[in-house]
Amino acid sequence: MTTSGKTPSQRDSQNIILQNTRLTTGKTNTVDITFVPKTVWGKPPTTSQLMANIERRTKHLSLEVDFDDFMLPFSQNIQRKSLELAKITE
Repeated sequence: MTTSGKTPSQRDSQNIILQNTRLTTGKTNTVDITFVPKTVWGKPPTTSQLMANIERRTKHLSLEVDFDDFMLPFSQNIQRKSLELAKITE
């Protein structure tokens, strides 16, 4: 077993000096830490495309709104139950 004859604190101080000189000269092993997104972003939709999507979703979800006999869900439920009771009592 060979020993260099230096104490651990001397080796640590030399290591620190060596690392310091590497840092100042730019010779350290740099790690690439750039962010790479998982999704590839494309062009955002235009305003007309966004409005068309909103209109399509609204049309799909609001079929009863276009009718003249439209009622809110609570009123519709009350009317349906009253009609069912009227049919049962007849």
